[in-house]
Amino acid sequence: IGDIPLGYVFNGKVDLLKDDIRRRRDDITPYADLNIEEKVALIHSYPGMDPEIIEHYIDKGYKGLVLAGTGLGHFPHTTFKALERANQQGIVMTMVVQTLWGFTGMDVYVTGRELQGLGIIPGQNMLPETAYAKMVWALGKTQDRKEVERIMSTNIAGEITKGELPNGYQIMQGIESSLKLLPKIGT
Repeated sequence: IGDIPLGYVFNGKVDLLKDDIRRRRDDITPYADLNIEEKVALIHSYPGMDPEIIEHYIDKGYKGLVLAGTGLGHFPHTTFKALERANQQGIVMTMVVQTLWGFTGMDVYVTGRELQGLGIIPGQNMLPETAYAKMVWALGKTQDRKEVERIMSTNIAGEITKGELPNGYQIMQGIESSLKLLPKIGT
């Protein structure tokens, strides 16, 4: 998401479309970092959402909330008191959008600015599940709110892109191959 395909297989041959691919390195030994925070929730926004959903996670001692918002990253106003309480309890919150394509734009409308005022970190264009995994990992490293905010806002492994191709969706859906990046079917 947010980029062209890495490559394609055509007539039994692999053709890479990018030269900035991260490759396996022989000088690093992979390891499983099990220092994670399990008390993180992923909550999707919807009309008529009951704020008690958020209250539940606060009462259960959760440390982080990933909010999958509508539009440019919005949650219903009826949840604001619960989100304010979560912030006061020290729960780190980040906002992402529910769509596969797009960025949070929490400075565009008043609602987004109000949510930022409640301590919610814009998640840029991370997918909800990616932001969840990242927050679980970040809170496993530190409980310092500022450091978690820094980690969540920093591209570590390609999970945040600077922008998206204007026709990226069409390329990924096979609608557009006119960029001379992908073969035309039957050639």
